[in-house]
Amino acid sequence: MEQKEGTLRPDAKIDTLARRCQFILGPRYVESLESWTKLAIHDSLRVTVHPHLTHCSIHRGDKSLTLLGFIVDPGHPEADDSEIVEGLLTKARTGDDLPELTAGLAGRWILIYRDGDDAALFHDALGLRQVVYTDVSSTKDLWCASQPELLAETLGLRISESAKDFIDSYELRKNDERWWPGESTPYSEVKRLLPNHTLSLTTGTTRRYWPDAELPLLTLERARDEIAPVLEGLMRSASHRFDTAAVSLTAGWDSRLILAASRDVKNELTFMTVRQLKMSDDHPDLYIPSRLASSLELEYRIVKSAVLADPEFLRQYKMNAPLAHDVWAPDAKAILDCYGLSKVAISGSGGEIGRCFYRRPSLDRKTLSGKRLSSLAHMGAHPFSVGWLEKWLAGARSSYNVDILDLFYWEQRAGSWMAMAQLEFGMVWKEIFTPYNCRLVLSTMLCVDGKHRRGPAYKLFDELLKALWPEVLREPINPHTNGRPTRRGRVKKLARNIVQRTRWLIGTAT
Repeated sequence: MEQKEGTLRPDAKIDTLARRCQFILGPRYVESLESWTKLAIHDSLRVTVHPHLTHCSIHRGDKSLTLLGFIVDPGHPEADDSEIVEGLLTKARTGDDLPELTAGLAGRWILIYRDGDDAALFHDALGLRQVVYTDVSSTKDLWCASQPELLAETLGLRISESAKDFIDSYELRKNDERWWPGESTPYSEVKRLLPNHTLSLTTGTTRRYWPDAELPLLTLERARDEIAPVLEGLMRSASHRFDTAAVSLTAGWDSRLILAASRDVKNELTFMTVRQLKMSDDHPDLYIPSRLASSLELEYRIVKSAVLADPEFLRQYKMNAPLAHDVWAPDAKAILDCYGLSKVAISGSGGEIGRCFYRRPSLDRKTLSGKRLSSLAHMGAHPFSVGWLEKWLAGARSSYNVDILDLFYWEQRAGSWMAMAQLEFGMVWKEIFTPYNCRLVLSTMLCVDGKHRRGPAYKLFDELLKALWPEVLREPINPHTNGRPTRRGRVKKLARNIVQRTRWLIGTAT
């Protein structure tokens, strides 16, 4: 069933989209952001919040808990943000209790806990509500924001020479979906808060809070029975919380599992696929979701990426986030044209953590180096990426029995690449919800032996699909990756990509 074309709402005008749902926190408000909301956490903690970013605060004596973003509870789908935050503040004896208390929650959020003069913050499991912060040894006062450019403008910072060299490097330029390694940003005074870490707003220091113990080894069946109801609860929460939501579908495992978890609420959701510029008419990511939607009676549409760029949109897109990805801009514009900020996106990203994305049995974990990780991340051997990943590796080696390569995907690729993607696409969706962004789901997956999580069978995901909605397996999963492409196929794909990319660039110049 096809959905009608969307129209731009009044608050979706292109010239108002940049930096939607973003924030900046520091010792004072940023008065230049005149239309943004001003929120006081403490006398020395002031948050300047974009008007579209939801937030709430619960106070109890000298303690308070402030939420930026949204948070959902799969066990109580009807609970709203304030009810969940109030429950957390009631249960938490100290701020250190909060990471454990939020393990079964999802959403895209930041929680700021204050107890008297002490305060700290942390974010959702994958760090998708991104936090960057200043190094107090360089800036004296501690500042935080949703992206580094906000801090650079407020504090007069300049891109570091080492970052410039990295930006200009072949290693970075050849990767259309590049991301920042370790805690790095373009500014030496600004770092990214990694997933599984808290930031003290009193001292400016960070602390790892997970993993904090050995993970138990679970059977395939036990893990399936624990994960399935959580995913179902998360999709019920989404259908209850959001009036209009669009679930992204591809031919892959991750979106198929989100679809399976939607069985009981499918009639309250819409489903969609973005046809990217590089996709041929017969691409499995197009025809498989279409056939599934037809057989399962889903409300579905294909959103076609814009071939020619809108110069004003592109300007706002570049303002929205530093070094925004050109390759994603056509998709973002198409989504805006189709839905006009009227829908919440439900993304299937993040499931790769449970599928051993970077697992290489031949890699010796004891001798793993920053250089090897940089190579795995397609950043080559550039000193900038190698140095930052070496630093991350030193702090992550004591990760109990969590495989360092699974943690690498979680904290580095998801915590950087995926967080950047959601920051950029945040200007064209009402919000973005990622069901896999739940520590309980991800950690339970990691409790399963890798042999059940690796391809090509991906037994854990297959078991979950059969348990939740076996009919979603009527269509094959990723048939285009089951065999190695021929040389002719690779040449045709390269030529097609060059033509489509040239069209896009011509459009941006006109």
